[in-house]
Amino acid sequence: MKPRLLAVGVFLLAVALFAAGCAGVANPEGWAPPVFEGDDILLFLDKEELSAVAYDGTSAVVLWTFPDENLTSEKDIKLRSVYSEPVVDDDTVYIGSYEGDIYAIGRGDGRLRWSTEGQVSVSGSIVSGPVLSQGRLVFGTTEGFLYSVDAADGRPTEGWPRDGLSLSNRGIWATPIVESGVVYVGTMDSKLRAIDLATGEEVWEQPFEAGAGAIAELASASDGTLFVATLGKEVFIVEKATGLQVGESVPANGWIWTRPAIDAGIAYYGDFDGSLFALDITSQKTEWTEKTDGRVKSGPAVVGEWVIFADESPAVSFVNRETGQIRNRVPIVDAGKIRANVVGRDGVAYVVTTKGRLFKADPSNFSVVEVPIGGTS
Repeated sequence: MKPRLLAVGVFLLAVALFAAGCAGVANPEGWAPPVFEGDDILLFLDKEELSAVAYDGTSAVVLWTFPDENLTSEKDIKLRSVYSEPVVDDDTVYIGSYEGDIYAIGRGDGRLRWSTEGQVSVSGSIVSGPVLSQGRLVFGTTEGFLYSVDAADGRPTEGWPRDGLSLSNRGIWATPIVESGVVYVGTMDSKLRAIDLATGEEVWEQPFEAGAGAIAELASASDGTLFVATLGKEVFIVEKATGLQVGESVPANGWIWTRPAIDAGIAYYGDFDGSLFALDITSQKTEWTEKTDGRVKSGPAVVGEWVIFADESPAVSFVNRETGQIRNRVPIVDAGKIRANVVGRDGVAYVVTTKGRLFKADPSNFSVVEVPIGGTS
C-alpha cells in the first residue's frame, strides 16, 4: 500500500507540499494534455481512462480506451488520474498513474503490455512523468523519489537503486527534463538538481536553490538554459551545464505553476494572479505583461502571431505575441476547469478540460468550438 494523506484538493495539497511535505490527495483530478499522433489524439475523456480517438479536423470517434473494464486482464487496473501527457514511442504508449504505476500500452489496440506493479516499489504518487530517454523511463513521485525503469519491460534500470533516488522530503511535481544523458529535476523543497542518467549520481557541485519557492514546473530553453517556475512568485533562468543562475530572478504576481511556451527566445507564461508574461530568456527582460480574469495553471501555445492562453475560469484568450494585447477572450461554460497545457497544431490550438471535453481555438477568427467525440460511454 502506497502512503496517502487526505487533503481536500490538488491545490490545497500543493500548499501542504510546500509547507509540510504531504504526500497524497483523496480525490486527484488529473490534468494531462492531449497528444497528437498522426490523425489520432490520445487524451483523457475520463480521468481514469486513456482514449485514442480518430480525428478528421472537425469531429472525432473513440478507437479504444485503457483500461478496458470488459477485459479480465484490465478490469482491476485503477489509474485514479494522470497528470503528465502520454509518451509515445513507435507502437507503444507510456503513462504514469497517480496510483503509482507506469503502464506500457499498445498504440494500435490500447491493450496492456506491461506495468511496473509488482516490479518496482514506488513510494508516493506519480505526477511528474514519465520521460523517455535512451530506452528508459524516468519519473518522480510526491514522496520525492526519482525512478528509472527499462522501457522494454518496466523493470528497474541496472545501476539505479531499485527503490529510487531520494531527492526531496516534499515531493517532485515538475516533470523531469532529460537531455544529453542528464536528468534535470525540480523539487517542492526549492531545489533543482542534475542527475547522471546512467549512474544516478549528481552532476553539479551542488543543487540550485530557488529561494523560498517550490519548483512546480521546468522547461528547456534552446540556449543551454532551463526555465524554472516556482510557487515563490519568481522565475529563474539556470545554466544546464553548471547549475548557476543567469541574471536576476524575474518576479510575478502569483504562483507560477505552468510550463511556458518558448519561441524565438521568448517564454510566454501566466501565474495564479491571472497575469500573462512574455520574457526574453537571454536578457531576463519582460517584454510585456497583460491581465486576464482567471488564474493560469495551463501552459500556453504559440500559433503564428498569437499566443493562446487558457485560464481556470475557464476561458481561452488570443494574445498578440508582439504587443501582449488580448484580441479576444472566450469563456467556456459548464465544462470544468482548464489545467492541462494548450497544444498547438496545424494553425490552431487544442484545450482539454477537467471534465474531459476537447475544444479547438482558431486564431483565424478568434473562435473556440467544442470537438464532438463519438463512441463514448
